[in-house]
Order: sequence, then structure tokens, then C-alpha cells
Amino acid sequence: MKLKGFTLLELLIGMIISSIVISVCYTVYYMVNKQYVEFREVRSELVNLMFLNSELENNFYHSNNVQMSDKELCFGYRDKSICFVFMDSVVVRKEAMVSDTFRVKVNNFEIIENNEGLVSSFYINAILLEDSVSLCFNKKYSAFELINGFNKKESND
Repeated sequence: MKLKGFTLLELLIGMIISSIVISVCYTVYYMVNKQYVEFREVRSELVNLMFLNSELENNFYHSNNVQMSDKELCFGYRDKSICFVFMDSVVVRKEAMVSDTFRVKVNNFEIIENNEGLVSSFYINAILLEDSVSLCFNKKYSAFELINGFNKKESND
């Protein structure tokens, strides 16, 4: 009586085909996973830069005055002050007892004042994905703000 079964050669061919399919699946998984990790890193850097841009723009537009010192940019309001401290690889936003951290590398920043002594714009050069990105913030003052800013400047002199 003859038993039905697979020969050794058939089992060997089946194992070879299975190992080829498994190795292709593992290679595809590895490539997809690598792309996903790179995407998450890029997205994280981009989101941090976008949040920093949004916060700086909002604070600059709504602030009454802007002061700059070495590695620090402060926005003054009537009842509070918000400062951005630029460190080597992070930017820290401080407001009273609350602080936020943005993982953005900033090369330098520059403030430009108008004729009345009010800050009309400032520029920040940041690093995003090993490339330099320039952020520009402009503010137009109303006649009332210009007159009050000019009067404050005269009273301080």
C-alpha cells in the first residue's frame, strides 16, 4: 500500500518559495516603516515651526510694544508680558507661570524700527530640515498708535 504525501523535493521547493515571499514582505515592511519614521520627523519639525510662526505673528500683531535683548524677544501688553527665549535648539515662550517649548533651531533674528521708534518688523532665520527658512513679521500701526508711540518717546527724553 502506497501512502500519499509530499516528497522531500516538493517540501524543499515549498520552503524556498515561502522564504522568498517572507523576505519580500519584510523588505516592503522595512521600507514603509522607514518612510513613515522620516515622515513623522519632517512633520514634527514643520508643525513646530508653524506653531512658532503662529505664536510670534499673533503676539507681534496684538502687542503694545516689542523689546529685544540678547537671545530674547519680549512682547508687552497692558497687563502682561510674553517673552520668547532663543536657545541653541529650542525656543521657549514664557508668559507668567506658563512656558511652551518649540523645537526649532534659530540662527538669528533682527528687529527693524520705524521712524517713530516703534518696531515695524522683525525677521527670524530658522533651520528646517537642514535648510534655512526666513520668517518675516510686519506690523502696520494706526495713526493713534503712532501718535501715542511718538508721545511716549518724547516724554521719556
